[in-house]
Amino acid sequence: MPHRKLKITILDTVLITPNHAAGFQEVPELAEIIAVCDPNRENAETLAILFDTHLYTDYRDMLANREIDLVDVLLPHHQHNPVALEVIASRKHLLLEKPVAVSYE
Repeated sequence: MPHRKLKITILDTVLITPNHAAGFQEVPELAEIIAVCDPNRENAETLAILFDTHLYTDYRDMLANREIDLVDVLLPHHQHNPVALEVIASRKHLLLEKPVAVSYE
């Protein structure tokens, strides 16, 4: 049975972003980067051009896109927890590397 490609967006443009994107691009039959998001429009535009994809500057607008299956969250650690919970609430898959939060609370 053929698999449907996962439609992925990358949230935040940081040094590790090209590495994550390269991983997705290694399996084009399984994954497609359909959007990037960064609050800094210039950073978002640079990445959108690099990956030939749509851009967002507000992750909440991005989460409203029902086409997106998975959000790869590359935000600073202190933003992981609240944003990850919003991704989950939007019923999207979440890729989040450690730490999930900066304290046990």
